Amino acid sequence: MYNPTSTDYYSGKKPWIRDKKKFRLAAIMTIVLILISIQYPGSRPLYEEAIRALRIPTSIPLPGGGQFTYPGLIFLGFALWTLFLIWESLNRYRLILSIALIWLSPMIGKAVLAGYQMVIPGNVYAVNLVQDQTNCTYQYDAENMTGTCSIVLSNRSNRELTLEQQGTMILGSGEGRQEINFSLGSVTMAPREAMYHSPTFEVPTPEIIKMAKNDTQVTGSGYTTLSNNGFLLKLDDGKHSRTFGK
Repeated sequence: MYNPTSTDYYSGKKPWIRDKKKFRLAAIMTIVLILISIQYPGSRPLYEEAIRALRIPTSIPLPGGGQFTYPGLIFLGFALWTLFLIWESLNRYRLILSIALIWLSPMIGKAVLAGYQMVIPGNVYAVNLVQDQTNCTYQYDAENMTGTCSIVLSNRSNRELTLEQQGTMILGSGEGRQEINFSLGSVTMAPREAMYHSPTFEVPTPEIIKMAKNDTQVTGSGYTTLSNNGFLLKLDDGKHSRTFGK
């Protein structure tokens, strides 16, 4: 921390921290927000996982069948308050520090998660899934649906891991919603190994597709990802499991 000298005051300079209490609170809030924004153990940030663990609904029903999801807005409110505290607590470098925090916070969170996974767990919780590169494509006819999933994994632990992979595809919505479960086989990963693999699956064509096609010319294809609420991926090491997808 910079301590002003008599020369600073005589030259008209002000100390760059105006309010130490606000600056200290902003620093604490920044650390807390970075930690609770980490997406772990699945695809949701820790603050949303905590709300779900307490069995508190994360959305409020709206007229017309819509949903108002509030956890992200609450997090944004605390983030804006933290930036306000930073702005109010400093005399200088306010804009630079605010931009630096916005830019660096996601990278710091990922670095903290990587460090934790490399040191603490020796099971499926040490596995990192590149979620924005994990997806499935599929084709179907009147009898079967076949597909290929692209999965990018890395084992950050110092132990060999064997994981069973199970996919769930979600078709339709509301009362017409149907979940299709399928096995994607097992994968064995050496310590610190990163891998890309493309397991395949085959299941009977879901009834929801046949109904939509009116049992005539039941052919087509599709694409789903972890981020579009249409695909879930479960990894199981035999003792623990993690599910990715929203």
